[in-house]
Amino acid sequence: MEDLTLEESAIDYFAIYGMHGYKDIKLDFSCPFNILLSENGQGKTTIIKLINAVFNGHIEKLKEIRFQSIEVKFKKFKRSIILKQEDLDLEWESRAYKHIKSRVDEQTFDKVLNSVIKSKSYKSLMAEVRAIFPELHRGVRNTGSSLPFSTMALQELHEEKNFVSSKTSHLEFFKIIKERSPFKTLYLPTYRRIEDLIATLSEDEKISTNEHIKFGLSDVEATIESIKKEILTSCNDSTSRTNGEILSRLANGLSLTIKDREIITKNIDSLSLVLNRFGKSLTAADKELITKKVKSHEEFNDERNDTLVYFLSKMYSTFNEQREKDQALSKFAKVCSKYFKNKEMEYDEATLEVQIKSLDTNEEIEFEHLSSGEKQIVSLFSKLILEKEKNLFVLFDEPELSLSVEWQKMLLTDVLNSGSCKMLLAMTHSPFIMHGLTNYASDLKSSFINGTSA
Repeated sequence: MEDLTLEESAIDYFAIYGMHGYKDIKLDFSCPFNILLSENGQGKTTIIKLINAVFNGHIEKLKEIRFQSIEVKFKKFKRSIILKQEDLDLEWESRAYKHIKSRVDEQTFDKVLNSVIKSKSYKSLMAEVRAIFPELHRGVRNTGSSLPFSTMALQELHEEKNFVSSKTSHLEFFKIIKERSPFKTLYLPTYRRIEDLIATLSEDEKISTNEHIKFGLSDVEATIESIKKEILTSCNDSTSRTNGEILSRLANGLSLTIKDREIITKNIDSLSLVLNRFGKSLTAADKELITKKVKSHEEFNDERNDTLVYFLSKMYSTFNEQREKDQALSKFAKVCSKYFKNKEMEYDEATLEVQIKSLDTNEEIEFEHLSSGEKQIVSLFSKLILEKEKNLFVLFDEPELSLSVEWQKMLLTDVLNSGSCKMLLAMTHSPFIMHGLTNYASDLKSSFINGTSA
């Protein structure tokens, strides 16, 4: 394949020390795309889980994995930042800490915690904390004080001041992670682990689609419907605005500009799509007549058709506003079709319909009737191509599982060309996964420090 256009990686390296008690790993991210060939037992799944947990601030997930420390170096940050597992203890051991944190937002909690650490007495602490809450916000449960949390919890936290001070270094770590990470992670576990993953997620995590991928297709169909609705709503809004502009121009004496004509001549191939957006409001005969006039040089430049030409130029402007969404649906259909056998996904730009058709019978095939492998493909690329987040760090654990060799050779190339994958870490057993991407591939063993991979 042709070389990909690489954006600068946000990370220099991500290091894990003492993973499982003895493994030291340093992953080089000077290149934003990394495919690591790994044998069983080297800890590839653990590595990906740790990276995902760090960049999402999932302390409870980090607590589940044994490690001594994690070091992250961002490119545009002078020093590396370090998280020690022992620093996470406070999240679980202080009732007062958890109580106060649950009652206020993250920014306010940081202010309270800083006041606790810096305060010389409980009296001075109360004065500082009360200044943070000049009045209670509506909807916050009153706890019998002028604060949204128990003063007893605040006093208890003050008594734990020395412990708190020594155990809150992780707050600075995650603050920098949040400030310096320009991406959201898309964690793609192996297909066989999907059910296990979903079973362990909290309700909030199950709702969030930024942290894992669902392999059911109701969310895909909902995304497509949402995009269609956005296009139609925007078209209606733009048409209303355009009508006002047209009336204004007509009232003040219509005079076509070169730009008015050029927007049509430069996009003449899209004329039928623009006209079809009017639905049944325009008859087939009307569309044919308009097309004839526009494509005829003589009639197109006839002053008697200036009003028609001006109106069409404004319709083109409206159409172009939605072109990005149109192209996303078209790209989604084309990419998915590459993985189908005896079927094809079609996007009708005129009706905005996305359908899967049998190449043998031309009958429509419901999304739910796709094979498990096809469902994986459709779900993955709906996330990468259709959703609004266009700055993803894709974490792929054994992408080859349940995929044919032919699919494996195409998959990562299509992921990297999706337009939203800005960073990639893929752990794989299969040499076929790195087909055409060997420049970005290496052995995971090379990332272990001092031969700790055994």
